Amino acid sequence: PSTVLGLELGERDGVLRLYNPATGEWLYPAWERVDNAEARAQHAEARAQHAEAELEKVRAALKRLQH
Repeated sequence: PSTVLGLELGERDGVLRLYNPATGEWLYPAWERVDNAEARAQHAEARAQHAEAELEKVRAALKRLQH
């Protein structure tokens, strides 16, 4: 444990990581946070594209009903 940082060093998933016992959270290195953020962004983009496609289907159906 580091009394200065308030963190502990421990093993998680076969990798040494810092642990914050006050919050119960493991701290991840910057590269891993970037990878996770990129994956979330790609997933959000895919959801947005799917929603846009569904919206276009609804607009087309509405247009057919109006004519």
